[in-house]
Parts: sequence; C-alpha cells; structure tokens
Amino acid sequence: MRVEARPEGLHLPDLDLFLDPAARVTRAVLSHGHADHARALAGTVHATPETVAIARLRLGDTSYVPHAYGEPFELTAPSGTVARLTLLPSGHVLGSAMVLVEHRDERLLYTGDVKLHRSRTCAPAEVAAADVLVTEATFGLPVFRFPPVVDLEARIVDEARTALDSGEIPVFLGYALGKGPEIARILQDADIPVMLHGAVHRMVEVYRSFGVGDRDATAYERGKVDGYALIVPPSARTHPMLRAIRQKRVIAVTGWALLDASYDRYGADVLIPLSDHADWDELHELVARTGARRVLTTHGFAEPLAHALSAQGHDASALHLLHGDEE
Repeated sequence: MRVEARPEGLHLPDLDLFLDPAARVTRAVLSHGHADHARALAGTVHATPETVAIARLRLGDTSYVPHAYGEPFELTAPSGTVARLTLLPSGHVLGSAMVLVEHRDERLLYTGDVKLHRSRTCAPAEVAAADVLVTEATFGLPVFRFPPVVDLEARIVDEARTALDSGEIPVFLGYALGKGPEIARILQDADIPVMLHGAVHRMVEVYRSFGVGDRDATAYERGKVDGYALIVPPSARTHPMLRAIRQKRVIAVTGWALLDASYDRYGADVLIPLSDHADWDELHELVARTGARRVLTTHGFAEPLAHALSAQGHDASALHLLHGDEE
C-alpha cells in the first residue's frame, strides 16, 4: 500500500485518503484531537465519537462520521475497489485511535500517537497485525525509557502533598487534552483537591460527558487556590495567574522530563516523566507486535528510530511531516 508525505499531510493515494491532514482535503481520518494532529478539517472526517466532540470544540463543524472502536467501515477507492477501515484504541488520550486499513489483501496500521503503558483516562492500546506500520517516533531515542507508571503516579501525589503541607500551591503543567485530565484523576483518586485552568476544566467536562471521571473538579478562581493542586497547560506557565501565586511549586509532567534542559524549558521546580507517548522500548515492542514487514516512522526522532530498526533487519524509513510535540 502506497504512503506519501504531502504538504497536506499523510496520504494514501490508492484510497485518496488523508490521515491527520494539515490542510483542508476532501476526506480524512482523524486519529485524535491534539492540535499537532487535528490541524485542519476535511470535507468528511472519520473519527471516534470522542475525537469528533473534541474536534468540533477545537476546530468547528464539518461532515463528521463517528465510528466506535473495533467497528469496521468501508470507503471506496478511486479505482472502485473497497477498503475496510477499523479504529482501534491507541492508548494516547481520550478517543485516540490507531487506523487499520485493509485493501487488496494488504493491511496498514497508522498509529497516530500511541502508548502501550496504562492510563486512568483512556482505553488501553489494541495493537493489530499489519503488513505496513506507520508509527510516531516522538521519543524514538534510547535515552527515553520511562520509569514504571505506578512510581510516577506516586511521585505526582507525593509532590502535591509535600507542597500543600509546606504551605505552597502545587502547580502541575499538563495539556488540556490528555495529561491535564490524567493528573487530575491521579490526584482526585488520592483525595487531593484539584483546581483547573479554564482550558483544562472544559476538557475534563468533555471527558466526563463520555463517562471518564466521576468527580466534579473546581474551575480556577483568582485568590482561591489555597489548599488546592492547580493544573494548567504549559502555555500558561508565564500567565499572570501564576505570577500572582507567590508560594508555589511548579511540576512539569512530560516525557521530556528525562532531559535536564526541561527545567528551563518549562520553568519547573520538579520534572516527572509521565508521558502520553510510547518510549524507546515500547516503540520496538509495537513493531514486534504488529509483525510488520515495512515500517515508516513519523514525528520526533523518526530518522534515528528508522535507522535503529533497519540495523535490526527491518525495512524501515522515515517520513517527514510537519508536526509539533503536544506531550
């Protein structure tokens, strides 16, 4: 199955189908709602119901076609042949999906963003066998090997309690979609009061509308943060709302926390490497579990990962797409 990196995004020319397009196209599959993937709406967008809700909130309206996990649907190729597509949980964030494409006796699996370790706020990844694998490589270097999730969750709780006991406000940096709701759930499960930046609060309400999370979370109110753990997007770390909090401990929760330079990058006092993405070992596990004979890498460290896979005997190469690193 042919795969092309076009200015508009990742393209399957045999089907005239785009995956996570960067510009308006006729039809596409959207893997999830992060801004580095949900960048432009197609005329027709196929996605999970959760991703449809998030895309509608963030990008606006178009012809959305929702598909539940594991329920195949068909698309007609320009040649008149029919492809069968199935959305499978990618384990990344709420509603995130891998896209399994079956066409002319060949199976292609596009991961979008993926992780294999567990989450409290999204379905675990379901890896399918494939002939061709197109996988992200956000953390495609050997330096990125994350500690066990249970240890990182314990650190999040400990940092919050230590700060609160010291009269400080623990300020956690996490994206509104994914990390923010995950941190909120970890803290709430430990009975730590949580206050959320407006963007995080709105997304947590979307999560709750899909049955993820059963506790109310308090939206941020100026001057009322005492006794709460505050969760804000990384972009808000220089906002006046934080400068107004004199006694605080800033905790960046990100896979990039394995790099010391992230202290300065995030203006953080503490770094905790809980990630929404697969690390080096999980990326290799993913390849092995698919049994793919051809691997195409995208995002992040696509070239180093492809090189390592080639050295192990895989037919692997990098595709160059324009993406950020919403992590």
